[in-house]
Amino acid sequence: MDKIHIIEKLFFYIVCFSYLLLPLCVLAITKNHHNRRIIIPITVYGLVCFFFLYFYFSIPKSIRINLQPIYTYFEYILFTYFLYINIYSKKIKRFILVLSFVFFLIQVIYLLSTKNQRLDAIPIGIETILLSTFMVLFFIESMSLDVKASIFQHYAFWLCVGILIYLGGSFFFFILINNLTKEQVDFFGKFTYLTEVIKNICFVCAILVSVKFQRLDINNYKARVV
Repeated sequence: MDKIHIIEKLFFYIVCFSYLLLPLCVLAITKNHHNRRIIIPITVYGLVCFFFLYFYFSIPKSIRINLQPIYTYFEYILFTYFLYINIYSKKIKRFILVLSFVFFLIQVIYLLSTKNQRLDAIPIGIETILLSTFMVLFFIESMSLDVKASIFQHYAFWLCVGILIYLGGSFFFFILINNLTKEQVDFFGKFTYLTEVIKNICFVCAILVSVKFQRLDINNYKARVV
């Protein structure tokens, strides 16, 4: 049991410190990167997630319950932000803003009405559905752009890949977590660690791609969007 506990701790610390890859990567390339719309939010995300996870079990349970919906919405806002600034259709942008406001109201209601839950499962499920919808819209619009460059040269592509793996790989676990036993949570929870690490690696790829192809001015392309 001691070895299993040590391995679990190791996986946990790997996930925590994988978030530090984001600000470290940004720090390494700052001199060659001038797009603050990318580097500042990613840096903030990496630092906030690191400190939240690292000190998570040191926080009293009563406080953790209230912090979880806030963390979920913080994550949602950041992911949505990256999609929003890379979508050019005004209709899609309005659609995103309206649904984001509705999601905010749901978070407030959930925070005020729910007690003694391991995780804010319902908001996480809604977050996954909304972000997946936004990413589909992003890819559809990207295919309608008159762009000669490959989609792999767009940093938002790598962000989307990381987010999809992260949300898709942990979706059912988070949805069902409040109905699982402690043993089941401990067992299946380890698999979510892998999705988080992969997501952070994809985010690092996004940072590097944004540096290499930052001269690629997407705004100059003619888009067949409304």
